[in-house]
Parts: sequence; C-alpha cells; structure tokens
Amino acid sequence: TGSGTKTVGKIFKDEVILANEFLVLSNDKMLAGAIKFDNNLGLAQNDGSVVLSRSDGSVADIVGWGNNSKSAGSPIKGGVKIVWRCFVGEEIIDSKNNSTDFLLSKYSDNQEIVPYSRPNCKTPDSKPEPPKELNKCEGLKLSEIASNVDEQFIEIINSGEKTVITTGCKLTVGDSGVRENIGNIELNPGEFLTIKIKNTKLKLPKTKGKIYLLDEAGSKIDIAEYNNIPKGASWSLIDDEWIQTFMITENSENIFKEYLDCQNGYERNALGRCVKIAIPPVESSCPAGQYRHPETRRCRKIEAAKTITPCKDGYYRSEETGRCRSIASAAAKTLKPCPEGQFRNSATGRCKKIASTDDIAKECPEGFERNPQTKRCRKIKSANMPTVGSAAAEVKQVAGATWGWWVFGGVSLLAVGYGVWQWRWEISQFIRKIRERVRSASGK
Repeated sequence: TGSGTKTVGKIFKDEVILANEFLVLSNDKMLAGAIKFDNNLGLAQNDGSVVLSRSDGSVADIVGWGNNSKSAGSPIKGGVKIVWRCFVGEEIIDSKNNSTDFLLSKYSDNQEIVPYSRPNCKTPDSKPEPPKELNKCEGLKLSEIASNVDEQFIEIINSGEKTVITTGCKLTVGDSGVRENIGNIELNPGEFLTIKIKNTKLKLPKTKGKIYLLDEAGSKIDIAEYNNIPKGASWSLIDDEWIQTFMITENSENIFKEYLDCQNGYERNALGRCVKIAIPPVESSCPAGQYRHPETRRCRKIEAAKTITPCKDGYYRSEETGRCRSIASAAAKTLKPCPEGQFRNSATGRCKKIASTDDIAKECPEGFERNPQTKRCRKIKSANMPTVGSAAAEVKQVAGATWGWWVFGGVSLLAVGYGVWQWRWEISQFIRKIRERVRSASGK
C-alpha cells in the first residue's frame, strides 16, 4: 500500500501452504496455481509496504520500501520495480531487516524473478553469475490417470527421442495451487514414470478432474481432463487419443479394454452385460442293468443277447425266414427235370415244349390272308361281297361264329389236359391227403 493508506488485497480463508512451498497472489490468468486478489492493490513505487496479518490483527511479517516507516528493520530503497527475498540454496534469509533480506531489481539488470523460484542474492560488488537455464521438460507427456482405483497414480512418459531429466518438472491438480515436484529422475525415450498419489501432497478427484504437467518455470506443457470415470477404469492416452479403459497398465504401454471383468461364474454377452454361465445338469448314473441312451439321455434296460434255439432233428433253419423247415418236405418239393423235348420256363417254373420247325406258320394260299388275332388264314374279302344286311351274309356269320366256339373249346380242353399232366404229381398228393382225411374221419 501507499504511505498513509490501508487497502485489504486478500483475506485468506482455507488456503493451504505446504512446508517450504509458495503461494502466489496474481490476477494473471496465465499464471498456473495463482490465487486472485479480492481487491485491486495500488502498490506505490517510491514509498510503500506489504503487511501479512494474523486473524487477531497482529503482524506476522512486513516488507517496506522507500521512506516508509513500516518495515522490518531498515526499509528497502525506493524507486524500484521489483524486490524479492534472498535464499541461500533452499534456505530463506530472514534477519528481520528488509534492506538486507531483499534484493532490488537494479542489482540484476532489471531481470524479473520467475514466481515459485528461489533466487540467490549477491552483493553489488560481487560478479553476478549467469542466469540458470530452467528445465523445459521437453518430451514429457501425461500418459495415464488412474483416479478411481484403490491406489491412485499419474503416469508420465518420455515421448521424445532424447533422455530427459525431470528436475524442476511439476504436477498440479486443477486450481488447487499445490505443486508436486517430480524429482531428479532420468527417463529414457519411451520410458514411463509413475507418481503414486499417496506419496504426494496432491488430491486427485476420482471421477472428474484436470491434471497439469508443468516445466521448471511453471509453464504448462501438457494437460489431461477426465470426466465420469467409473470404478476400476483409468483415463489413458492410446494412439494419441484420451479414452477410458478398464485395463490398468502401470509403467507399461496403455491397452484399451471396453468392459470390466465379470465376477466368477459370469461371462459377458453380446450386449456387454455380465450373465451367469449356464452349467449343464449333472446326470446321475443309471441303475445296475441299465444304460443311458445317447439320444434321449434316458436310462434304458440292457437287453440280453437273443440266442437262436437249434432246430430239432429232421428240420433245418431257412435263411430267408429264419424258421425251422422240414427236410423231407423241402426234398419233396424239389423240382424234377423236364422230359426230353421240353424246357423249364423261368417265369412260371414249369416245363414247356421246345418249339419245332413245324410250328412256324406257313404262307396262306392265294386269295387268303393271316388273321392277326387267331394267326389262321382267312379269305380276303372282295369289294362286291354282299352287305351286312343280306341273308347270305347272316348265314355265313352264324357258321363262322359256331366254328369259332368249337375252336375255343378244343384249345381250352388241350390246355386243361396239359395242366393236369404238368401238375399230376401235386394233384396226386392232394388227392392222397383228401383220402387220408376221409379215412381218418370214417375211422372215428
């Protein structure tokens, strides 16, 4: 504030400053982790002071410059652009004298001090050291954010082609202002580094959050934002794209896995749901003397092998019917050879006379033709024959019809005689059986 004025720039509420760490107040949106002022402060360049007060109003620390009487010990000379507290290595200098504890910008060629740094103060007479080159952490990228797991971690990969030393590289979560130094670790190209959250000061939200990877100067070099992360999943960089996966790959290449493993006894179906594995019913063993049918899966009685009873004496078993037949009957039915001049017809099994040359039909005399039905010669009808209605024609028709019946009767008689001759043995056997039955009946 300026001389004689008192302006409250910030009232702290629940901010946390870790041991040997910084808390920066700035309205610069590009400055990561900075906390905004409640009111705009008008810092006087020539005469002014900044007071850090406790909740009871007592002064915790004060820095004054110019001719301002409010200072710790002697004030810093006025007319300066920036002042900063001196460090010896990592230790802060606090002798309760602002003029010796703080360094002016004019002693460093108006070089501005980067926030979160610890500059070493040199006297004006000493030769200034060249400014230290800050680590840009080139090649480092966020690889995997395991936020909703039992043991949270953040994975970093060296995606470059050169070895990277992580000195000064930091991690921060959202706008918490808490920065975690990764440490002095050497990462080869393609090598991973896992930071366990439980071993840091960071607080990693489980389902929704934003992670920043910062270089030594506090500039953002990578960012990963996740949302709606389910239990057991991680937010992973796969093929240059951030996606959700259920395959947690700590210190190894990320692998996409769409679903979480089902519990024991379940499997995932085509719809992506866990369903119970169908267990086929255990079949009980069949009782003694039974077996399980392979098609019906039912128990069936074991059938004993059927043994064929041998035929009694004088009988044999037919191969066609499988039954016992009399040997004598079979011998009696054996076909006898046909007489000389005859052959056995294969269709009827009967003997038939061998046809002679006399059976060949002769040519009909002149004026006659062979009837195709009776195979006999008949007179060729002339054109001037009497009509059907004449008396002579009727007499001739009656005579022809009578002659035809005689021929039919003679042929039938010959056929019956021939059949009796061929079946004479069978007929005699049949007549003999009838006689025996008649005798047996009369004897009773």
